[in-house]
Amino acid sequence: MQRAGRILIVLVLSLAGLWPQALAWAQEHAPASARKPIRVALRDSHRPEGTDSVALSRQVKIYRDQYGVPHIEGKTDEATIFGFAYAQAEDFFWQVEDSYILALGRYSEIYGSRGLNSDLLNRAFEIVPKSKADYGKLSPDFRSTCEAFSAGLNFYLANHPEVKPRLIQHFEPWHVLAFQRHLTLELCYRYTRLSDSYMPRQNKRIWAATGSNGWVISGKRTRSGHAMLMSNPHLPWFGFGQMYEAHLRSEKGLNFTGSTFFGSPMLTIGHNEYLGWTM
Repeated sequence: MQRAGRILIVLVLSLAGLWPQALAWAQEHAPASARKPIRVALRDSHRPEGTDSVALSRQVKIYRDQYGVPHIEGKTDEATIFGFAYAQAEDFFWQVEDSYILALGRYSEIYGSRGLNSDLLNRAFEIVPKSKADYGKLSPDFRSTCEAFSAGLNFYLANHPEVKPRLIQHFEPWHVLAFQRHLTLELCYRYTRLSDSYMPRQNKRIWAATGSNGWVISGKRTRSGHAMLMSNPHLPWFGFGQMYEAHLRSEKGLNFTGSTFFGSPMLTIGHNEYLGWTM
């Protein structure tokens, strides 16, 4: 059965409140390649982006669990972030590029008039020139994060010549800063009429029930005795606001499980062995 068909069936069961049945069905009908953990080493590119990219690719492993969630283990934080970018592109490069096209203020080049409001917002706040100018002022740690993430995306493209980007042929480190800034604008302005059909403020039926929330249950009230952090960020199924799940770990101490937006170099919500947070 095609992936889209499996997702639809699981979604219908979930919406009906049949979570156990949905989980059991998903496990039973998962593709053979996803029923057990697999180990994937990033192979060297035939068209490498440079010595650093090849070196980073040799320092990271990507494991997929039975649900297809990537567990990324690197020798350094940079190697882990490099692998995280590769995994995102492997799963949904189209959305990663789409989010970055949005962040570069070039959405109307792909979508015509539907992208004008977002591009005007981008120009009004000078996202591109300010991101280029401010990139060199960032802390060394943040710059290395941006460099590793963009290198991971470019390494994916170099290894997959069959993937044809619609606009961005090469990702630059400063793109990551532009992405984070423009995404914040889109969320603060509650989207800019990219579509009238599913955005909360444009849909009167769902606006009254819209709102992020999170809560904690004390260990005294759980069967396991452990506290539970519940996260419900209320984001759409489609577009730049959808969430991507992963587990990031490096030998330098990074260890975090959670989710974020496609195109983000780090996880936004989740937990490690000590604490957790949401938004």
